[in-house]
Formats: sequence, C-alpha cells, structure tokens
Amino acid sequence: MDWGHERDINHHLDDHFTIPDRQHLAPEDKETMVNLSPALKERFQRMQLVYHIRLLHRFDHILLGGFHIEEAIYGPLYYYPGRVASEIRQYEEEMPKNAILVHLTASAEVIQRRMETDPHEYSLIKKEDIPMLLDRFQARI
Repeated sequence: MDWGHERDINHHLDDHFTIPDRQHLAPEDKETMVNLSPALKERFQRMQLVYHIRLLHRFDHILLGGFHIEEAIYGPLYYYPGRVASEIRQYEEEMPKNAILVHLTASAEVIQRRMETDPHEYSLIKKEDIPMLLDRFQARI
C-alpha cells in the first residue's frame, strides 16, 4: 500500500479471507461467523472467492492478501475439517490476464513472534501447526 501511495496509486485492499474477518463486523457478527457449521463456512468462503474475482475485474489496482491459496490451506484444516477446498486453482483462470500472484513467506520464528506480539482476536493457527502450514503453502506454489 505504501509503495502505491508513494506513486499516487490507490489500491483497493482486501485481506479478510479468514473467519471471522477482521473488518466491518460487529462483535456479535464475529461470534456468529465463528459458530457457523462447517458446511456454511465452506459455502461462505467459496462465495467470498467468487465475489473477489469479480472485484479483480472492476478495479485497476487491487491487492488481495491470502485469498484462494490461503483458503486451500486453512479451509480443510480449520473451517471444514475432512472436506477439500474444491478446485481452488481454477480461480486463477478467472483472474484478469494481467493479475500477478505473489507468494510471500516468513520463517516459523517470525510467524511465532508475530503471533505473540500482535495476536489476532480470533487466532486461527496454533504454534505447533506452523511448520506443517509452511510446508503446505510451499507445496501450493
């Protein structure tokens, strides 16, 4: 975002692909999201992805943090265990041709430190899961 602002580029930013998302929800709505059934969480996440694919076609400058790759990792582990995040990579075919997919990484130590110093209100991952999650993200690229 800072890079864009320095060049007079205002990105549309969405980084709310975890349940509950950290933006725009009242506390009672966050609780409702956390307590949805696995089937409803999977459906909600799928609709989130489709909606944001549409936004990729509407904005000249858009940043989506996590997005579909994150869903492929977190969904079957935390939101709807035992199910598969169906056809996740197909969303890339629906992205604009000039879309750029960037895989950002951090070490297990950095992730753990961030979890300790700036914890999320609804922490999704567990410290002991970090190495496994890093492996899964690496396997998805």
